[in-house]
Amino acid sequence: MTTTGQVQAQGNFGRLLRDWRGAKRLSQLELGLEANVSARHISFLETGRAQPSREMVLILGRSLDLPMREQNLLLLAAGFAGRFTESALDAPALEQTRRALRFMLDKHEPWPAMVLDGRWHMVMRNAATDRLLALILPPGAMAGDGPQDMLQFMLTPGLLASVVENWEEVMAESVARLRRERDAGSAHPDVDAFLAEIETGADYRRVVARSREHAAGAPLVPVVFRVPDGRLAFFSTIATFGTPQDVTLQELKIECFYPADEASEAAARRLLAAA
Repeated sequence: MTTTGQVQAQGNFGRLLRDWRGAKRLSQLELGLEANVSARHISFLETGRAQPSREMVLILGRSLDLPMREQNLLLLAAGFAGRFTESALDAPALEQTRRALRFMLDKHEPWPAMVLDGRWHMVMRNAATDRLLALILPPGAMAGDGPQDMLQFMLTPGLLASVVENWEEVMAESVARLRRERDAGSAHPDVDAFLAEIETGADYRRVVARSREHAAGAPLVPVVFRVPDGRLAFFSTIATFGTPQDVTLQELKIECFYPADEASEAAARRLLAAA
């Protein structure tokens, strides 16, 4: 199926190359040195006076340090098929990957952990995450066991904004993280659309302004949940696959949460460790 990004890419190789070179802040000479071609050849490729080979497109994609999704679009724009597959997470070829992800999630008990795809959909989670969500959300807030859109989840009235004590600060940091993904070229088109919508809204400007009111100086920004017995504060780490050769795997993120203070650790063990 042809995506919007694919339609926009077709026949626009020179423009895409020029845009990415600008985004990476490289001159034609600098990119040429990275790709082992002349600056003049880069100029000809950008203006359409020269057409790249498939191998040249891949060399330029690697020289620009583009993610696989963007390298595929660059190939499509030059008239070639994509180089990298984009498998469904439940595809047979990814069975060992799924087993590894499940192992990591289960071994992280009793702390919450989840797997996010490129769209920021939660596609896997451990039992501790289910127990935490049951504590903080109203019944039926999670739409079954399938993927959950965490971008919309953050914004839906009555959900996270009402149970996260420092929601403005967490939201501002989450948007900053999304921006870094976008600026690095690793953001999914859905993330681009989300950012374009939220960054122009008055609500987001209020969030950023209020986030600055929080006390500074902490080494990490925790997520502080209100729970029936008090509060739970977590910070998180994010892991990715080291040598992916598939778009889906490159975009997956494993986010693991840890107690941010001793009181939260004691409360978390009491509230979350029970089966």
